[in-house]
Amino acid sequence: MAHKLDALDRKILELVIADARVPFLEVARACNVSGAAIHQRIQKLTTLGILSLSSFESARPIVVLPAPM
Repeated sequence: MAHKLDALDRKILELVIADARVPFLEVARACNVSGAAIHQRIQKLTTLGILSLSSFESARPIVVLPAPM
């Protein structure tokens, strides 16, 4: 079953794909959420097989589209 990515998931992916070494707190600030929220989302994306924690490479092809207005 495919997981539907929300706007926060897409923003996180955009940031970590651009810079795999970006600190979670910097991602949190860019997304206007807590560091704990980013940690939980990264864990979720990893568990779902969307991210690989060893290198933050996309585990499968992902197209990050802007969220609809």
